[in-house]
Amino acid sequence: MEVFNKIFKEVFHFEATHDYSKQPMAMGKSKSHVLSMLNDEVETGFYTQGDRVIEKMFLKELISNEEKEPTVAKFISPERPSRRPGEFTEVDFPQISLLTIKQMRIYTNLLEAKKNNRLDPKDDAEFEQLNEAVKHERENYQAFARQQWLIKNHQRLMEIKPSVKSYIDDVWQSRINRLHKLAAKYYQSRETIALTFNDVSDSENPVALKMGSIIFATGTHNSFVVPPLLVHPREETYLPTDYQTLTENRHPDHEFLPPVSQDKIAEKLLKESAEFKNDHTVVVLSASSLKTIADTDINSSFSAWMLPITIKEFTVAGNKKRKVVFIDKKLPPENLSIKQRMKWYAKIATRMMMCKSNEKSDKAKVNSSSCCDMSEGDDYKEVNEDENEMMDVEDDFESISKCKVNQLKKNPVWSAGHCEYRVWQVGKETQNHLMKNQAGQIKILLRTKYDGKWERRNNKLTQTFTVAAKLDYQCEYGGDRRTTSECIRQWTDLHIRPGSFLKRARINPLTSEFMQLQTVNEADMLTQMRTDYCISPHSIANSLYSITGSLIQKPPGRYLLEHTVKCPGFCTLHVEIEDYRPKCLELESRYPKDAALADPPDLRAPFIPLDPKFVTSNCHYRSVLPLTFPPRANAKPILKTLPKFVPGKKKRKNKSKKKKNKNKKKKNEKNIAKSTTCNSNS
Repeated sequence: MEVFNKIFKEVFHFEATHDYSKQPMAMGKSKSHVLSMLNDEVETGFYTQGDRVIEKMFLKELISNEEKEPTVAKFISPERPSRRPGEFTEVDFPQISLLTIKQMRIYTNLLEAKKNNRLDPKDDAEFEQLNEAVKHERENYQAFARQQWLIKNHQRLMEIKPSVKSYIDDVWQSRINRLHKLAAKYYQSRETIALTFNDVSDSENPVALKMGSIIFATGTHNSFVVPPLLVHPREETYLPTDYQTLTENRHPDHEFLPPVSQDKIAEKLLKESAEFKNDHTVVVLSASSLKTIADTDINSSFSAWMLPITIKEFTVAGNKKRKVVFIDKKLPPENLSIKQRMKWYAKIATRMMMCKSNEKSDKAKVNSSSCCDMSEGDDYKEVNEDENEMMDVEDDFESISKCKVNQLKKNPVWSAGHCEYRVWQVGKETQNHLMKNQAGQIKILLRTKYDGKWERRNNKLTQTFTVAAKLDYQCEYGGDRRTTSECIRQWTDLHIRPGSFLKRARINPLTSEFMQLQTVNEADMLTQMRTDYCISPHSIANSLYSITGSLIQKPPGRYLLEHTVKCPGFCTLHVEIEDYRPKCLELESRYPKDAALADPPDLRAPFIPLDPKFVTSNCHYRSVLPLTFPPRANAKPILKTLPKFVPGKKKRKNKSKKKKNKNKKKKNEKNIAKSTTCNSNS
């Protein structure tokens, strides 16, 4: 252990005092007793095992003497890699761009002025000309990316590392084994519930989800850990793929929070809190179950789900009875494709990478004394998605590349973190008393946990955040456009956590490379959801109101709410039965006995269009617009390369040409006739 600490200190001392890219350190003369090479092959894991947390860019050799002299560490500094994070240089394109780099920069400036309503009227013609060229080229670029996907790139959906697959299979199996805690064994279908409220046409009085106050908070926030690529721009960053590393940082059997139906804190709040003093019915939700109900995208992988529901009655002060509906997290899927496995892995590994526990307990403990804080002068750059520019943040965070984290078995590096219990209300502001089935205002107790807190120590500001991962399967061409399901879920994450930000990591699923980090707030997500996806927050509240309004009318018991792809607008409510009956729902028969041996479903590989608004790192390095071909060297007239087809004008041109030809023929005939008459007279 002492030898590794000496090596670790020598690396930073040498890096601080030498320009190691030009002056490599010389090796010792005696090379006969080389013991081993440390970190010869750089591990792709963010958290390396045991004592192997050593600087990537150096090869270490331990040289000892036969006379048992003290071990000395010698370092060789090879040339820095030419590739930068998220950079792709060897990509074959069928053509070059219509624009030069200078024209692309002019278009970017004009577009920014157009968004801010500061475009000079003199530049309107130039902007329209460039905008038409960019639009035409992006259509061709999307067609090229679609062709590559259909020919060969769709096979990338079947690629996964064996260690990652075995780890996700264990996570899936552990969730299947916990089914008896969440749901009953047999269910009988009872009725159907519509996902939309029957009075949805009332646009002047829509269903709204109103935020209330926080009645209880517990836990400490996880801290934000800066990925190495943001501290060192030329350092590649990878998610952990080793099975042992994944298991030691987050064991498959670990469960952060109990289901809401078994949450003792929630039950105590329902009995003693003054917020529910005059309420006869209350609905208790977790953030995961709320996102499941809010996701109305039929084409997503989350469209089929089952929510376990428990309805209880409590006796409160004054011998009053209060009915409480607990909606737990959805049950694990019956089958997992390779793409779904990669989504699970990216979500877990990204949180493992960016969140560090601050709890001082034996279960989640981090050796902070071995971490080296960044100096106040250090800064890093983060991509601001909406403004498409680099945002400099000068904060003294803890860098993972300079930190050493204890590896603890069966306990994650990050904990459940800060958890809040907040009261919400869903319903209409003015009630329609003519409708018998209208439930009125429904109070909801929502339990949410935060992934971490971002502390800006220089200006003493704090910022809570939520982590999300986005897989780009054609990252050499651009970033995949977010699906409707991802947009709804990410906006819901921000809406139920007021003032928080979304940290979206762009991941290459083939290499597990962490390519880029985006930061988005709720207002920007809402604008994108309305303009790009035509989704209103009232439709999300409408689904929640329709389901909760039906459930509060049911008697106490255990239920199961199921949604399938075949009936996208409705859910089936199943009620618990004690014994087996014909045509009943048996949960155990739907799940495989061994998750590792389960056959994946049929491959569905629809092409996901690329996002023209997302500026990738590769575009930033080359200073080009997203979804454009390589820029040309010399400028050419854009109007000649983009002929416009106008039927009316072309017909007029053809008619005018025919008339001219007829007139020429007539003149020629007259001239010939004159010449013949002159010859005859002569």
